[in-house]
Amino acid sequence: MKKNSPIKIRILQYIKYKGISKYKFYKNTDITRGILDQENGISEDNITKFLAQYNDICLEWLFTGSGEMLKEKKDNTESHSLFDLIQTKDKEIRLLNRIIEDKNTIIKSKDEIILNLKDKIRYLEDKNK
Repeated sequence: MKKNSPIKIRILQYIKYKGISKYKFYKNTDITRGILDQENGISEDNITKFLAQYNDICLEWLFTGSGEMLKEKKDNTESHSLFDLIQTKDKEIRLLNRIIEDKNTIIKSKDEIILNLKDKIRYLEDKNK
């Protein structure tokens, strides 16, 4: 029965969790095909290639198995995303307000046309009597 090194096992867990095929893994990292299936350890060079491609993995988890698999998102990134969301929503609200104003202008114009037409109808009705 094959027994992989703990780091290889965690790399395999990571790619499975992320839905990355071994083929894609080898292609993306330029690591020699089959390395993850060999019983020996993994070289520093291959670990470096892996980390260069997949930098969201927590190093403590990769090397010791302790902690979380993935790095936690930084608050700054979340704040930035929230700021972007607020800006996007603000733009959408301004656009909707402009659309509403345009519609109100059109409605006002049509109301004036209707009033003018009603006046003309009354005039013509009075003229025909």
